[in-house]
Amino acid sequence: MSLCAQNDEKNEMLYSCYVRLCEFRTVSLSDLKTHLKTHTSGEKPYACHFCDFRTAHSSALKMHIRTHTCEKPHNCNICDYSTARLGDLKKHMRTHTGEKPYKCNVCDYRASQDCHLKKHMK
Repeated sequence: MSLCAQNDEKNEMLYSCYVRLCEFRTVSLSDLKTHLKTHTSGEKPYACHFCDFRTAHSSALKMHIRTHTCEKPHNCNICDYSTARLGDLKKHMRTHTGEKPYKCNVCDYRASQDCHLKKHMK
């Protein structure tokens, strides 16, 4: 495990966790130290004040809290769709663009979502 600091586009210092497959980045060294504890001790320092949910990641807590508040800050600019998750909005936008980035390696089938390709492959 190592730490790395680098400048981002806003010229802020970013600290990155280099635990394998972890993409955590922050501008706060104290947040990075808290994050590193999740890898070493299994600690879940972030707690929901609505229920008993606990998590190792502040971003996961933020997303979880939206299940209680019904906050859906990501809106489609073409239709009335809104969602709590940016990734879900990106998937939704493919219904408007027709983009199908997931390709079957056996036939010509293409899918807009990876779960559709997995279902096709069964």
